[in-house]
Amino acid sequence: MRYPQTVVATLLVILAGWTASASAYDSYDYPLTNPFEATVVGTPPDLEYKWEPPMEVTPKLLKIDMGAKLSDIQFAGVFGLEDIKLLFARQDGPAPLIFVIAGTGAAYNSPKVLFLLNTFYQAGYHVITISSPTKPPFMASASSTNMPGLTNYDAEDLYRVMKVALERVEGDIEITKKYVTGYSLGGIDSAFVGYLDTQRKEINFDKVLMINPPVNLYTSVSNLDGIIPAYRKKHPEMTGAELFADVFARLAAFFKENGGRVKFGPETLYDLQKSDQALPVSDVEVLIGISFLFSSADLAFTSDALNHSGWIIPADENYSPTSSQSSYWYKRSLRWRFLDYFDKMVIPWWQERHPGDTKEDIIQKVSLYAIEGYLRNNPSVGVMTNQDDIILGPGDIEYLQEVMGDRAKIYPYGGHCGNMEYTDNVAYMLDFFNN
Repeated sequence: MRYPQTVVATLLVILAGWTASASAYDSYDYPLTNPFEATVVGTPPDLEYKWEPPMEVTPKLLKIDMGAKLSDIQFAGVFGLEDIKLLFARQDGPAPLIFVIAGTGAAYNSPKVLFLLNTFYQAGYHVITISSPTKPPFMASASSTNMPGLTNYDAEDLYRVMKVALERVEGDIEITKKYVTGYSLGGIDSAFVGYLDTQRKEINFDKVLMINPPVNLYTSVSNLDGIIPAYRKKHPEMTGAELFADVFARLAAFFKENGGRVKFGPETLYDLQKSDQALPVSDVEVLIGISFLFSSADLAFTSDALNHSGWIIPADENYSPTSSQSSYWYKRSLRWRFLDYFDKMVIPWWQERHPGDTKEDIIQKVSLYAIEGYLRNNPSVGVMTNQDDIILGPGDIEYLQEVMGDRAKIYPYGGHCGNMEYTDNVAYMLDFFNN
């Protein structure tokens, strides 16, 4: 069979691109090819990017009053409000400044954030780290909506925090350039912040790097919400109670081995996998599912409490940690998936302010599609992600490649942020900002 010359030419271009990609993949030696294992375990210490000699970093805690006025003082006390906390690491001389935005449910001082802080500080940058807008203290002290996950509104809140932080530090340091980055949800947040900055021009970022961002936010949370149901479908012999009992028995032993000196949170589950209590690799996705479940519960619970929406806490009640019902209310939030939060809280809130918008409209407006022109036409914006990232859906990698061209760095494996500390990945991040 003979093919038209145009078809042959097209196939040759595709094959050439595939061959180049395959060659690049062959030289990529990150060792974990199971995306769930990579997501949880991360990068083996001996394969992390190393600085010789390493510099000591001692970041300063930066407290910023964003003017939050909460009617429920007891609720505010739970999170130590009204100040929002950041970390600030300064160089002695002139240097670029980079903002680092945490991923879903993560704080300004979570392990991945601290890794990025150390990385960019070692590279000679001033660094300021910011909690995810989905972290309860950020929600209560800096959110204008108390409804995180709406990336356009979250960007407004992050931008305000960044401007106040800049005002606090600019007198103490000399800034040569300004950058912003973030991982996971913080990755898409960084892009929306960068886009907002092109309109406001109040910070004037020189470069923006998204690390493992969602493309379609709804797809990403659907993937994460579906992990535990999919696991149980593969293991019909195991009840939900048995599944949780096994993980929490391992956690209890992990806490005991560490003398109780472990602060529980979603990332604690990932630390578990690096201990003697690790789950078999075949079951490791359970930790991701449970971690996201707790992040979703925190988000739904806090949003409901702040907005008095009545879905979890009765609308005529004010949350108090000393209330006899407080543990019951929080247990109710553990039955909420992120998609429940989106359908029951976010959509009505949005449609009240944007009459006529459908669910599909909202999904489009909080995903990367909403700022496609900015991503396509701005050479200072880049993305680094993985072919097997568990939060991406069909066509997402191709979308990033088509929209961003050679500013899309796609690694063959590494799961979701699992290879962020790997030597090649760190080298790419530094090269992106330095050139």
